[in-house]
Amino acid sequence: MASFLVRSAGGRLVHPAPPLDSFSVNLGAGCDLDYVRGGLDPCVSDVEAAFSACLEIPRTMTRFGQAVRRLQGTYGDKPYNFAGGNNYLGPLSGMPRLMQQCLSDASERAERLGHDPCGLRQCHVNLYVGKDAWLSFHQDNEVSCGSGFPIFSYSFYRDCCGDVYRYFVVSRDRGGADRVAELPLFHGDVVVMRGARFQADLWHGCPKTPSSRAPDRLNVTIRFYTA
Repeated sequence: MASFLVRSAGGRLVHPAPPLDSFSVNLGAGCDLDYVRGGLDPCVSDVEAAFSACLEIPRTMTRFGQAVRRLQGTYGDKPYNFAGGNNYLGPLSGMPRLMQQCLSDASERAERLGHDPCGLRQCHVNLYVGKDAWLSFHQDNEVSCGSGFPIFSYSFYRDCCGDVYRYFVVSRDRGGADRVAELPLFHGDVVVMRGARFQADLWHGCPKTPSSRAPDRLNVTIRFYTA
């Protein structure tokens, strides 16, 4: 497992982060992680259009009574809410071209994994702007999204040329102390969380990034929706 932990001797995340090669790894019984370096390579205009659309998302998400600094919303058949609120962005057919490309790519990957891609009916977006935008450790285990289906996560940056990234971390505990994977996600990288126990036994999140290395990141997550 050490090859998937990118840490310094002091236990802190490494900056600058070394790019990793694509891999698949088992993180425990029923918990598999696929990492595809540069799995999707959209044109710059599609990335810019998607960023512009997401910057229009209202800041409605709250946590512990305070506004969450990332912008988030969901495309799909109908509104979908989290405990802290969420923005319904409309049907999948109205998504920007970049999100459509992610859905198409995820459908191909889902089919190769033996799943009917017609079940991919939800596209959730998170826009991280600045160093204070982050995502705490959590599990994507909502009943409406079924159990054991793979989740496809895509990362994009406005500055898509050069050494820009943010970390994605997987841990066996909610506090993030028992980490099993720390991956620097570069432009176009794809992460697939799969296995019957992944969202039950593991937690994942995106920690804060030092101000000198805090590129604006757009995360597009394609999920099954069974409700």
